[in-house]
This record gives sequence, structure tokens and C-alpha cells, in this order.
Amino acid sequence: SRHSEEITLTPIKEGWAFCPGLRDFADLARRHHSQDFTGYYGGQVVIDGYVLDSLGNPIEGVKILNDEPGIFFGLTSVSNHVGYYRFNNVIAGFVYRFVPHMPGCTFDPPERLYKSPNRDHRFQDFRAICVASFGIAGHVSDWEGNPIEGVQIHVLPDDIIAVTDEDGNYRRSGLLPSANTEIIPYKDGCAFSPSADTLHGPPGDVTGIDFTAHCGEAYELSGHVRSVRNDPVPGLRISVAGGCCVSNRLLVTDDAGYYEIAGLRGGFDYVIKPERIVNPIWPESLAIYDLDRDHTGQDFIVSSDLTFCTVSGQVRDRMGIPLSGVEVKFELIEPESGPPPEDGSPDQPVTESVKTDEGGRFSATIPWGRTIKLYAVKDDCFFIPYARWSYGEADDDSQDFVAHCGGGASISGHIRDVRGDPVSGIRVSITGEGYFPTPIAYTDTLGHYEFADLPSGVDLTVRPTTQYSIPYEGCIFCPGERKYGSVEEDRSDQDFTISCPPLSRVGPDIDS
Repeated sequence: SRHSEEITLTPIKEGWAFCPGLRDFADLARRHHSQDFTGYYGGQVVIDGYVLDSLGNPIEGVKILNDEPGIFFGLTSVSNHVGYYRFNNVIAGFVYRFVPHMPGCTFDPPERLYKSPNRDHRFQDFRAICVASFGIAGHVSDWEGNPIEGVQIHVLPDDIIAVTDEDGNYRRSGLLPSANTEIIPYKDGCAFSPSADTLHGPPGDVTGIDFTAHCGEAYELSGHVRSVRNDPVPGLRISVAGGCCVSNRLLVTDDAGYYEIAGLRGGFDYVIKPERIVNPIWPESLAIYDLDRDHTGQDFIVSSDLTFCTVSGQVRDRMGIPLSGVEVKFELIEPESGPPPEDGSPDQPVTESVKTDEGGRFSATIPWGRTIKLYAVKDDCFFIPYARWSYGEADDDSQDFVAHCGGGASISGHIRDVRGDPVSGIRVSITGEGYFPTPIAYTDTLGHYEFADLPSGVDLTVRPTTQYSIPYEGCIFCPGERKYGSVEEDRSDQDFTISCPPLSRVGPDIDS
């Protein structure tokens, strides 16, 4: 080629993808050696078969997983109602170890190994040897020992149902083994103790799985939590313990300081208790004996003013040295239902920002029970974590930040397909230890992405994904990710090539 020309090399072969997708050459005044391409065969390679028992009966629900570590680890198909499984368009250049999994079963062969398959592998069958089915039996009665008829016993994960007879007995056989078999009783207007029972592994026949039913009226308990100034105390956790079937239920007061719990069975004792906080609460708890009606007005008073609490912390650099003059900003996070009514709002505004002192410390006052987002700001610095949240439940002195200063470098590049065309809308993330939340970028119409103002002294990983780009599901990236040590200067041309298999052939329907 003449030295003045700029050329692009693009390998093309039907059914293959290449990494990189192209190579550009602008300086042809010298030789370019080792300009290699790696080909990935992505066309029409199918691996399928059946899972059958020793009599040739199909086994449904067997997971066939690729257990070979690598980019396709965990690739899964599940045998359908005729025992059929299928993997479409297996990519060459990789090793696959397909292993069948089902609790209580062994398989012959135990696995199938494929090294860089470049042709279809059909009828790759597995013979399943499973333990015999098992049965369960039990009894349901009320707390006086009287049998309860018509209780549905749900057996999960298959949701098989047995029903108690007039003597309160139930029985179900022919259950298939599962890693965990959960047994849940149900009847309208009843609660049960225990609420469920669980069998682990292939258990064999099990009897004596009994339940006590508590049927009849259900009632509710409710009340308010207020300060001595009669201001509502939102966000305070309250537990309700006792009753027939639960040991503890957790409630949270709303913006008006109100809490409520319904569906409590009559005839039992209950204890209502607020969570212990810095300020005393009166009374410490309330007891309801032999519940026989709704109980409203179960109120609590905070014995000192809890309208506000204090949030504080320290800002240091990554060597542990305190930083002064860092601005810490505060944002009030409104609940989904909107701001509280005016008569319940604090009479003091939220602190908008403060600056750290010589020891790197800061402190601010926030409304009790309100969620506050706080974050640190300083020129040429990046902070880990990116932000913190305080929920106004008590004084909090642990809202610390670590500053990474002197960074500001960027990482950028393009994502192109194997023909060199830009690919837009690809989600790219960058992660690092303590780097939260994960910054996200999307490629533009030119396939370009960029992360700016990156912290120094942090190991970073840039990774594209097709998870949020439906047209590219099943495609792979070359390289799969890019890793960096401390980024001290801009890094451009950090490119990725996306390789996609051809469209799948139409085959039998399966659950995969």
C-alpha cells in the first residue's frame, strides 16, 4: 500500500465474530507485525437432548448448567414436560461442561464436556436415577384440640394441595424430592401455629406435620407517638409481640406519628413496645390481655423534646489526615406521599450545609424522623462514599467521608460491532473499592462513552453490559472489561468490540 493511505482491516466470515472487529492503520511508513484477530464461531451450533428415567419416561425441571469457569459460566437450560433441553448458537472458542442438577437425582453421564464445539451435538441425553417419591401426613386442630376440616395444605415448590378431612387429618403421597419442601396451611379467617414447616432434601415419608388453627374474629391495635410538646414523632419503630402465630411484628410511625396493626387474633395477649432510643418514652410498653375488640389510643409520649437530632462525622483523606474547609451539604428527602402537613412540620429549617473544622469534623441539626441525604464537596476531590443517608431516629456521629483529591482524570472510548460500526445505547459501568454509587454511562450515537473526574489512588474497572439493551442480549464484549490502577491522567481509546451470534434457528419449545 502507498504510504499516504489510511486503511482499515476488517475480517468477515459467515457465522463468525472477530475480536477486535477491525484494525486501523494511519502510519504506513513502517511495518506492522502481529496484527492478529481472534475468531468466534457463532453460527448454528446447537447442543440438545433429553433427560429420561431408566424406563424412558421424561423428567421435567432438570437444570442443565455450564459449570466450566469462564465468560459463559452458569449458562442454563431446563428440561421441559417431554424432558427436552436445548442450547442454541453455542459460541466456539470456549470450553463448556454441561452438568444436570436436580435434588434427589444422580445422572448418567454425570456431565458432558465440549471443547470449542464447531458443529451441532444432538441427542446429548442424560439418564436420571432419582430417589423414590415421598409422602407427608399430619393433623390440624384448634387450641382446644378440636379437629379443623377444610384446611388447605400447600406443598411448595410445586404448590400441591392437600385438604384436611372431618377429623382434621391430611395426607399426600407421590411428592417429588426438592432441596427444600415447604408446607403451608391456609383457611380463610384462620391463622396457624406454626405458620409453616420445612423439610430439607429428599426426606422419605414424613408424618406428624401438625398445625394449630386459630380461627375467629381479628382485631386491630393503633395509637400515636408524640413529644411532650404534642408534636408527632415519625419514623419510630414499634414492635407488637405475642398472639398465636407470630413472635414479633415491626411497625413504623408515619408523618403524623401514627401506627396501626390489623389482623390480630382474638383471645390472646399482646405487648406493644417502642424501640429504645436516646430519649425516654412513657410508658415503656403496653400490654393487651385476652384481645376481644379493637384497641385505639395506645399512645406513647417521648419524655423530652425530640423535634430535632444531630448528625455529625469527619472528613479525612485516604491517608487518614483530617481535611478542613470541606463543605458538607444536606438535602431533605420528602416521603412519597409528599411533605408533612404544616402543623406537623418542624419550626426550624434543615441545615443546608456546613464546613469541616480543623479536625475535619462537621455537625448539623436535622428534623426528627426525617430522611436526610448528605454529601461532601471540595474542588478536585472525590468522596467515598458518594453520599450518606440519615433517618432521624437518633443522634448519629458516624457519618464519615474519605476524600480522594488530586484526581480529575477521565476514561473514554468507543463501542463498535465487528464491522467497525458504532453501537449506541450500551450501558457502561465503572466500579472500584468503596466507589459508590456506581457511575453509569451510555454510549451515544457515535458509540462513545466517557467517565470524567475520576479519583486517584483507587483501582477501577470499566465494564460494558447488554443487560439493559434487549437487541444485544446474548452478545459478548472483547475485552469483557478493562482494569486500571490509580488513574492519574486521561485515558482515551479504551474501546470495546461487541460480537453477536446470528439469529437462532427455530427449534422445539423449551423452558430455559
